[in-house]
Amino acid sequence: MSGERVKDTFQNFSQDFVQRFQRKGQERLTIMVIPHGQDKVFSLQLNWYLILFCAAILGMLLFLSGYGFYEGQVRKQEIDRLNRLYGINFKAALQLADKLEDLKTSSWSIGHNMNDTARQIGLGELRFNPEDQYDEARNLAQDQMRNQEKQEHSRSGSSIHFLPPVYMLKTLQYQLGWRSHFLGSLQYWVHEVYSIYRRLPLGRATDLNATVRDSSGYGPRRDPFNRYVLEFHPGYDTRGPVGTAIRATGQGTVYRVMQNAYSGYGRAVLIQHDFGFYSLYAHMSRLHVAVGDKIEKWQLIGEMGNSGRSTGTHLHYEIRYNQESNHIDPLPFICAQDYSSHRCRDYHNNN
Repeated sequence: MSGERVKDTFQNFSQDFVQRFQRKGQERLTIMVIPHGQDKVFSLQLNWYLILFCAAILGMLLFLSGYGFYEGQVRKQEIDRLNRLYGINFKAALQLADKLEDLKTSSWSIGHNMNDTARQIGLGELRFNPEDQYDEARNLAQDQMRNQEKQEHSRSGSSIHFLPPVYMLKTLQYQLGWRSHFLGSLQYWVHEVYSIYRRLPLGRATDLNATVRDSSGYGPRRDPFNRYVLEFHPGYDTRGPVGTAIRATGQGTVYRVMQNAYSGYGRAVLIQHDFGFYSLYAHMSRLHVAVGDKIEKWQLIGEMGNSGRSTGTHLHYEIRYNQESNHIDPLPFICAQDYSSHRCRDYHNNN
C-alpha cells in the first residue's frame, strides 16, 4: 500500500506541476509604451513561453561569445608563449609557413606538368600522384623530426618540439629530392626527343613571315611546259620573291651541290639527315653552302630563284628516304610544324 501511495502522490504532483506550468505559460506579460505628450499608448503582449525561448537564445549567444573569447585568449597566450620561447625565429617561422604553402601548391602543379610532359614525349603516365607523394613525404619527415626530438631529449634532458613549418620544410625536401632524380631522367629524354626533332627534316624551308604561297604538291600533274602531258611531280613547290631565304629543315650534312643554273634542278642542294632521310632544295638563285658542310636546323643554305627547268620563281622541295632516288610526299613533314597554312589545315583535318 505504501508503494501505491507514493506512486499516486508522484502522479498528482506531476499533474499539478504541468497544470501550473501551462497556466503560467498562458499568462501574458504586457509591456506598455506611453510617449510623452501623446494620447496614443503602444502595448506589446508576450506569453511566458516566448519569454523563455528568447531568454534561452540570448543565453546561448552569450555562451558562444564567451567561449569564442576564451578560445581566442588561449590561442593568444599560446602564441605569446611560443614567441617568448623562440623569439624572432617564431615570427620568421610564421612567414615561412605562408611561403611553404605557396611552394607546396607549386610543387603539386609541377608534378602534374611533369606527368603531361612525360605523356607528350611518349613516356606514358608517370607512376605517382603529386598529392599521394606529398603524404608519403610528410610521414617520412614526421618520423625523422620526432626521432631527432627524442634524441635531443635523451642527450640533454630538455624537451624540444620543432615548429610546424620545420616539418613542412622537411616534407618538401623529401618530395623535391625524389623529383630531382626523375627530372634528371626527364631532362635526358626531352633532350633526346628534341635532338631527334632537330635531326629530322620537319617544317617549312622558308621563314614564317616570308611572303610565299604553295603552288604545286606531290604526285601526278600536267607538265607546266606542255599542258597536254602528264608527269609525276616528286616534290612540293612554294612560290615567292627572288632572294627569299631558304633554310635547312633539319640537321645534316651537305651531300650534293648542283651549280648548273640550266639543268633540271638548277642551283640546288641535297642534304643528308639521320635515319635515312634526304632533303632537296632546288631552283635557287644563290647557294650559301658547299659539299661536306655540317648544317644546323634553320640554317640559311640559299635564296629562292628561277634557275633550271622552271616557269617562275619558286622553291622545289623534296624528301627522300633510304635511297637518294626514293621520293616520298613532303607534305606530312612540312605540316609537322605548320598548323596555319591552308594546305596544312586541310591535311590535319583529314588525318
